[in-house]
Amino acid sequence: MNCNICGWSGPAFKPGPRGEKFCPECQSRSRYRHIAAVFHKTYSTNPNRVLLVGTCGAEMMIYRKSKCKRISGVNPKHGQIMDLADLKFKSGSFDLVHACHVLEHVEKLSKAMEEVYRVLQPKGAALFCVPIPRRPKSIMRSKPDKQGHWWLVGDNWPQVYKEAGFKVVTHYGRDSNPNKHGIKADNRVDLCIKE
Repeated sequence: MNCNICGWSGPAFKPGPRGEKFCPECQSRSRYRHIAAVFHKTYSTNPNRVLLVGTCGAEMMIYRKSKCKRISGVNPKHGQIMDLADLKFKSGSFDLVHACHVLEHVEKLSKAMEEVYRVLQPKGAALFCVPIPRRPKSIMRSKPDKQGHWWLVGDNWPQVYKEAGFKVVTHYGRDSNPNKHGIKADNRVDLCIKE
């Protein structure tokens, strides 16, 4: 086993809830290592300017060679408080936007996707990871649940990205050397490219 974020190597990752496997060194989750696999497959050099949305810990290590801005909708420990549907950055400010398990918490999702598209450079990309879909269609709740989830993610989730103008390439955990990096086979990362 090998962590593609911190470089740890050993016989096994630590077991966690719902089949999650944690790196004993950097505490990265399966989904973070999946994002790292997609990132390394997509980029031969690090993007210069990265916007990290709601990230902490091991996720940030993926982009340690880039200039990063961090924002959060609720937690100042995870970055400057800012509404994803009203970003206070100039158009074309970033080469890459990263948000893992954030979008399902966003009430104004379409507006947030427009804003992400706007702040990306042409040919820029966003890496999005949401909970594994358990239904055919995404459903918006009438109010957020106790964890702050506005959305129940469905198989049609990538349509949200396409409606904002992104070209979407979906990467599944089973395609990212899951046994070597401890990635859940049914994980999904959407690479959204601004054309």
